[in-house]
Amino acid sequence: MKRLFLMLVASFALALAGGVGTATAGDLLTPPAGPTQSATQSNDGSNTANQSGASNVVVVSGPNIAIANGGDGKSSCSPCGSDGGAVQQNSGNTVDASTRNTATQTNDQSNQAGQSQTSKGTSSSADQSADQSNSGTNSADQSGASNVVVVSGGNIAAFNHGDVDQNSGNDVDASTRNNADQTNTQSNDAGQSQTVGKGSHDGCCSSNGSGDATQSATQSNEGTNDAKQSGASRVVVVSGPNVAAFNDGDVDQNSGNNVDASTRNNAEQTNDQSNTAGQSQTVGKRGCCSKDGGGDVSQSADQSNTGSNSADQSGADGVATVSGPNIAIANGKHDKCNPCGEDGGTVQQNSGNVVDASTRNDATQANNQSNDLDQTQKVKGGGWSCCSKGGDVSQSATQSNDGSNSANQSGASNVTTVSGDNIAAFNKGGVDQNSGNAVDASTRNYATQTNNQSNDLDQTQKVKGGGWGCCSKGGDVSQSATQSNDGSNYADQSGASNVTTVSGHNIAAFNKGGADQNSGNAVDASTRNYATQTNNQSNDLEQTQKVRGGSSSCHPRECQPKCEPKCEPQPCEPRWSPCDTVTPMRAVGVI
Repeated sequence: MKRLFLMLVASFALALAGGVGTATAGDLLTPPAGPTQSATQSNDGSNTANQSGASNVVVVSGPNIAIANGGDGKSSCSPCGSDGGAVQQNSGNTVDASTRNTATQTNDQSNQAGQSQTSKGTSSSADQSADQSNSGTNSADQSGASNVVVVSGGNIAAFNHGDVDQNSGNDVDASTRNNADQTNTQSNDAGQSQTVGKGSHDGCCSSNGSGDATQSATQSNEGTNDAKQSGASRVVVVSGPNVAAFNDGDVDQNSGNNVDASTRNNAEQTNDQSNTAGQSQTVGKRGCCSKDGGGDVSQSADQSNTGSNSADQSGADGVATVSGPNIAIANGKHDKCNPCGEDGGTVQQNSGNVVDASTRNDATQANNQSNDLDQTQKVKGGGWSCCSKGGDVSQSATQSNDGSNSANQSGASNVTTVSGDNIAAFNKGGVDQNSGNAVDASTRNYATQTNNQSNDLDQTQKVKGGGWGCCSKGGDVSQSATQSNDGSNYADQSGASNVTTVSGHNIAAFNKGGADQNSGNAVDASTRNYATQTNNQSNDLEQTQKVRGGSSSCHPRECQPKCEPKCEPQPCEPRWSPCDTVTPMRAVGVI
């Protein structure tokens, strides 16, 4: 009867197995796939300004001519009154071909990954990974005005009965300005936790040597600020002549030009970058160490910060300024109402040019970078199965900070300034003449650069082995930590080149008054670099490792288990081991 009952049960089992199919039975006999968890976060902020100034700007003014204006030399009401006939002439141009870029750029980026994984140790593997990336880029590419031509016409005043005021000087602004306020605030916060519980009696995560427990975290911050600026090019400014002859009054003449072809870069750049990885891994007793080798327990963390600030600046190129001559002849007359008084006819002439082709770079750059890694690993071994022939326990951490500040600056080139002649003859009064030029082609670099970099690594590893398994041939327990800080500040500066300044002649002849003449030039083509650079770098590594277990060279008796393993095959029928993942009877649901 008993034998009949067993035959019925076997027949029912075979029928059930055939009903569920081969694939289903195979799935039940194969260990399930391991729990995997991954998180990927990415932030990307980009600001770009591409700006070109005016080109092919041509401004030409016509001449001013005043002849025989005013009365006949006598006032109708009073013979000693004013004769009138004052002449004011202006052919000078005011041109604004400047280029301006004002940028306020802010990137606030935050990544916070709270990742938790719990495995009871019945799967083939337990994997957890987190990738976080922040990227902030600010770029300004600016070119100044090009091909700016400004020409003023001449002023002619003759036989007038009053004073003469003439101006043919041009006021030209072809400057280039870049004002940038850039801030990158980036934060990565990964709270990563992994727990692999105590495995069952069947041999941890798997019985075929693939039971790994891995945890990895990768964090990256990158901030880049790039300013590329070129000043005005091919700026030509020419003023016409001023001619005053046979006028009764004073003469004031100006043909000097005021030209601003300067280049300015004002940048305030701040990179605040922070990486915080709270990484915890706990592997319970016999949690993930296989029988046959290969059950590794590993934990790794990579953190990287990169901050880069670059300024590439070129001054004005091809700036030519030429002023026309000033000519005053036979001006002024005798005062009939006051024989002892002044005769009038004072002459003031100016053909000097004021040219600003200077280059300025004002940069305030700060890189605040912090890597804070708190890494904890606990592995509880024990038993004959935990630190097997290939079961390694490893922990690694890599931290890197890189801060770079670069200023590449070239001064103005091909700056030519020529002033015209001043001629005063047969005038009744004194003569004041100036043909000197004031040219600023200087180069200045003002840089305040600060790199604050900190690496703080707190790494703890605890491995509790014991027994026969933890002093095997290939069971390694390793811990490694790498920290790196790199701060670089670089200034490459070239002064002005090909600066030519020529002053005209001052000629005073047969004038009744004194003569004051100046043909001296004031030229500043100097080069200055003012740099305050600070690199504060700190590496703080606190590394603790505790391993409890026999060494690889322990005595064979010490490496034997105290008792026989519980998973040895039993001599009774049916012949299968209780340590198998799923018994045939369990597969069909009988047991």
